[in-house]
Amino acid sequence: MGTLARSAWQDNTLPDGSDGTPVNDAELQKIYDAVEGDVRRANFPVASTTSIIDDIMAGIPVTLGGADVWTPDNAYPAGSVYFNTATGNTILIPLARIWRVDSALLLQGTYVLEAMLQVDNAAAVAHLGLFNLTDAPNVAMVEAVSDANGPGGYIYQSPAIVFPAPGAVKNYGAKLYVSPAGYRAKAWNVRVVRIA
Repeated sequence: MGTLARSAWQDNTLPDGSDGTPVNDAELQKIYDAVEGDVRRANFPVASTTSIIDDIMAGIPVTLGGADVWTPDNAYPAGSVYFNTATGNTILIPLARIWRVDSALLLQGTYVLEAMLQVDNAAAVAHLGLFNLTDAPNVAMVEAVSDANGPGGYIYQSPAIVFPAPGAVKNYGAKLYVSPAGYRAKAWNVRVVRIA
């Protein structure tokens, strides 16, 4: 247990709030882990590669980034990193994070890509893709696609994600484009969600 937890609850004398009995070491560890997890989630950097296994195991969506920023891209940008130094353009969505995980560590269930999507014209369609940046950085695993609600901004989900076979850590990230050319799209609150 970390020193923060030990100093805050010296000698395990903090009542547990139910019957007034002292909190034991296991309960203190749960409190410490929860606080540590909250701090870690609140302070992740841009394009972080921090793995959040504890979040997905707890049913908390894994946030991949996104921002209130328009993109005119009319195809998914190629590449497996956040920024293309040659062109000066971003490859992943704004404020992206790269999620590193071995699918063996995921709870069994159904996972989808979920996000708020918006387009700047009723004729435009936003395409948000989840990519396995390790093995196939230019082929979307799944897509969330906007519909008639797109101009106003709406929440969308992809079909179920099929993760690679377990046994190796893979990098995942999200990319965005708009069709047809000449329009713009944006995506925010982009995340992987366990729905069943």
